[in-house]
Formats: sequence, structure tokens, C-alpha cells
Amino acid sequence: THRSILNYDQIMLAFKSNFPDLNIIYADFTNISLYNQIKIVLKTDILITVHGSAETHMLLLNDNSLTIEIMPYLLETFLNLYRDIANLTKLQFIEFHTNKWSCFPKRRGWVTEYESNPKSICNGKFRSNLRNQNIALNDTEIDLILKLIKNHIRY
Repeated sequence: THRSILNYDQIMLAFKSNFPDLNIIYADFTNISLYNQIKIVLKTDILITVHGSAETHMLLLNDNSLTIEIMPYLLETFLNLYRDIANLTKLQFIEFHTNKWSCFPKRRGWVTEYESNPKSICNGKFRSNLRNQNIALNDTEIDLILKLIKNHIRY
């Protein structure tokens, strides 16, 4: 499942203005070879990802690196996979939960249906919609992530 950060350019601008001395890159691994993905991750100290299989790259990070997992709305209700992996390593791990208004499911209307009947998560179509959400972080969420990074850098 491919999830995208829709406003990555705004986020990158905020990161670069707050951390001018850091080498900050945005990498969408969709069209990058595995070899080049590994080269990028091996030089990474802070990995920020939307929940998904790309988070397995955390296993290539150096000890004490930071992984921030951005959890789309409602997805956090039952998934702890990457937190559990991080707990087995020497990585620092933070789950960042987006709000309802920062997520853009590819099928509109399913959120209201789910909220009115949470047991519907057992239905395959709802699980698929739950996983297929793009994200656009608002200014408050970007600021919170910046604070998390600042706390890590001081560590």
C-alpha cells in the first residue's frame, strides 16, 4: 500500500529552516532501487516515515538513531509492529498520530461509516481504506515533529 505525504515540500522547508546545519533529504523510495535506498538509509540519523513497509529500513539505522512513525488516522488502533521492532534494537522510536483532518483516504465516506460502527474493521474493504490514506500535516503537527527532533538532537 502506498501512502504519501501530500505537503512534503512545506515540511521540508520547515525542517531546513529549523535545522540549517543538518543534511535533510526527502526520498520517496517508490522509484529508487533497493541498493540506493540502502545507501540513503545508512547515512540517516532521523528517519521519518508514514506507517508502512518502508519502515523496515529502520533495521539499517545506526544505534541511537531516531525513527518517527507517522500514523494515519485510526490506524493506530491495532498496529504496533514497528514499535515492537524498535524495542528490540537500540533505536529511539516515536509514534506520531495524525488527526482526522490531516488524512485523506482514497475513498471518501468510509471514516464516518467506521466511526459509527467500529466492528466494521473486520470487513476487508474497511481495512483497505484504513491503510490507503494520504497525509497532509498541518502547522501544529509539523511543529510537534520539529520539537520531537529537537529533543532527540539534544539527547
